[in-house]
Amino acid sequence: MTRKGTIFVMLLMAVVLVVASVASAEPIKIRMYYGVGGAVGELIQELADEFNATRSDIEVEVAFQGSYDETANKVMADLAGGFNPDLAQISLANVPQFIGREELLIDLNSVFEEDVLDDFIPALVDAGTFDGKFYAAPFNVSTLLFYWNKELFEEAGLDPERPPQDWDEMREYARILTKGDRLGLAMFGPPYDHWVLESLYWQNGGNMLSEDGTKVVVDSPASIEALEFIDTLVNEDKTATYVPNAESNHLLLSQRVAMNYASTGALGNFWENADFEFGAGHLPRGPVGKFTSLGGGFLIMFSSTPEREAAAREFLEFLTTTENTVKMNMRTGYLPSRQSAQETAELQQYWEEVPAAKAAVTQLPYAVARRNHPKLKEIHDIIARMMNSSIVESVTTPAEAARRAAQEGNLALLF
Repeated sequence: MTRKGTIFVMLLMAVVLVVASVASAEPIKIRMYYGVGGAVGELIQELADEFNATRSDIEVEVAFQGSYDETANKVMADLAGGFNPDLAQISLANVPQFIGREELLIDLNSVFEEDVLDDFIPALVDAGTFDGKFYAAPFNVSTLLFYWNKELFEEAGLDPERPPQDWDEMREYARILTKGDRLGLAMFGPPYDHWVLESLYWQNGGNMLSEDGTKVVVDSPASIEALEFIDTLVNEDKTATYVPNAESNHLLLSQRVAMNYASTGALGNFWENADFEFGAGHLPRGPVGKFTSLGGGFLIMFSSTPEREAAAREFLEFLTTTENTVKMNMRTGYLPSRQSAQETAELQQYWEEVPAAKAAVTQLPYAVARRNHPKLKEIHDIIARMMNSSIVESVTTPAEAARRAAQEGNLALLF
């Protein structure tokens, strides 16, 4: 080989090595879908940007899908097309849609170190565990809280520091606070009709599903009584309204209602937009006791290539660090899901300055996770139709609507 030929070969080899080096330096790209906008969505994007800025080997793309349900539907569509995201933020009610396709889900017991697993609030781990496998990690977890306008309480001669403690007091307070175009209470409905109703069921000794999950029991006497209580407030006393979630919060902010049921996650909205002093506390207890339903967003991880799974694991661990859990609570009002976060000096001081932010934490011992069932979303849709016919349109009595819902629900469980 001539000298020029040797030089050419060496140059060619050098180019190949450079190209190979560049190729090997390409970051592993992963995608996460999420279903909550506002302050939570902003924080998710901020955390993704922060993670990407510190890593050259992993590139995370986060994509907002509109809602929890839309996120779950997008994942299902992608799975059908042979492509799946690496992570998704969905509600607990959506997780059962993926049960039966467990080969696609990663058991997070194999992802988190034991000390991290032990640091999550045990009740939240239990909520995200299906058939002994930890599929859904708590992220922006919520319970229902009771909010009230302290200024309107004072104006009506009520103690602004003492919200109603039980159903009877709530009914009486709603009557006292109803004045002119202003109603006493807003109970939110679509798209989460089941959420308020679940809490009232449990507070009255009722339920949505039987203990073994084989029967819809919304037509039990205790469950019907809970539905009738809402009907009494809305259609008999005419001191309450039953409206979509976002509208309920708007009514409180515009002072067209004095009290409402809303998510822990509504705290951020109220802090930013309320021009009056408000309180946030536990739900009024029912005849049987004090209960609230767990909700909010959980993170699930999907199987893919070893490289993508390793990258997704690192981003999942980053999202749920103690530091980022503190950020979630302080920025949005959602529950801090790690015990170490609750113990930080930063959160302790924050709760001292803003007591409303601690309400969800002190109510957590009374929180109940809804029963996991593959048909849960379908049952929730049936519940929504029941609420619409009995409470919104008043075309059937609560008892008749409940009986029809039970029949439809039990038929759905068969197929």
